[in-house]
Amino acid sequence: MDFKVTGSADGVVALQMDIKVAGVPKDVMRQALYQAKEGRLFILEEMNKAISGPRQELSPFAPRVLTIEIHPDKIR
Repeated sequence: MDFKVTGSADGVVALQMDIKVAGVPKDVMRQALYQAKEGRLFILEEMNKAISGPRQELSPFAPRVLTIEIHPDKIR
């Protein structure tokens, strides 16, 4: 079973599970979700120790979004 969980301190945002059997017992799912929660909260805690908040300045390498509006009459 391949089981991936992502989220924040507030809860789960997404999960993905790949299995080769017909089903998974509830106890196995319960344990997997419990372990995922412990792991997620541990990682977030370690991240908060290293970086307490977002940087004040945006990196010059950060992706940016540029929106250009073109008047429909200018489109051929």
